[in-house]
Amino acid sequence: MIETGNCNEDIRLTALKQCSLLSGIPETALSELAVATQGTSVERGGIIWMNGRKLDFFGLVVAGFVKMVKTTPIGREVTAELIGPGQVFGMLGAVDGTGCPLMARAATLLSYIRIPSSAFLPLYNTYPSVRDALVSRSGLRLRNTFETLAMMSTGRVEQRVAAVLLTLAGSYGETAGLGVRITAPLTRQDVADLAGTTLESAIRTLSRWEREGLARTDQRFITVLDEDALAGIATGANRS
Repeated sequence: MIETGNCNEDIRLTALKQCSLLSGIPETALSELAVATQGTSVERGGIIWMNGRKLDFFGLVVAGFVKMVKTTPIGREVTAELIGPGQVFGMLGAVDGTGCPLMARAATLLSYIRIPSSAFLPLYNTYPSVRDALVSRSGLRLRNTFETLAMMSTGRVEQRVAAVLLTLAGSYGETAGLGVRITAPLTRQDVADLAGTTLESAIRTLSRWEREGLARTDQRFITVLDEDALAGIATGANRS
C-alpha cells in the first residue's frame, strides 16, 4: 500500500500509475494529470459529496475506505458499495456530467486524490481503452452494488460484518492456504465503521468467527476461511 504522507505529486503519480482503470494512459500523460490533482484527507464520517450532486471531479483512494451510501425514504443510510485503496469513485458521474446518485462518505480516516474532470476528460476522449474499462467496470459494479445493498440493508450486525468481509475479499482477496486473505490492512474499528456498528460488536463477532474457524485476524489483515458460511450469514440463510 502507498504511504500517504502529505500526498505530494510523486505519491499522486504513483497512485495514478497503480490504478488499473487508468492503465491505458501513457506515463507521460499521467505525469501531466498528476500536476492537476490534489491530495485530500477526510476524517472518518466526513461527507465528500451528497447524493445527486453534479461533480467536477472524481476520487482515487490512496488509503482508507469510502462508503457509497443510499438514503432510504425513511432517512436510513444503507451502504451500497465500499471503495478502497487503488479504486476510483464518482468517475462516471464526473465524466458524463450527470452527478452521482449516491452519497460518498469516509468510512475510515481517508486519503484520496481529487482528479478534476477538466484535466481528465481530454485523456478519456483520447484513449479508448479507458472508456472501455469504465463501461466494463460500471456494469460489474452495478451488479455488485445490488448484491451489497441486499446484504447491508439488514439490521443484524453479523450479517453486515459478513457482507463487509465478503465484499472486501472480492476486491482485495488473494488465496492464502485454505482461505482468502484481504490484502488491505484493516483494524477492527475499520470493520465496525464499514459495517455501521460499534467496535465492541465487531470484536465480539470477529472473535466468535475466529473460534468457529470462519475467519482469522493476523495483525491488521483478515483471512476469510469459510466463504460459504459467511455468505450464508450475510444473506440470512445461516444463524450464527
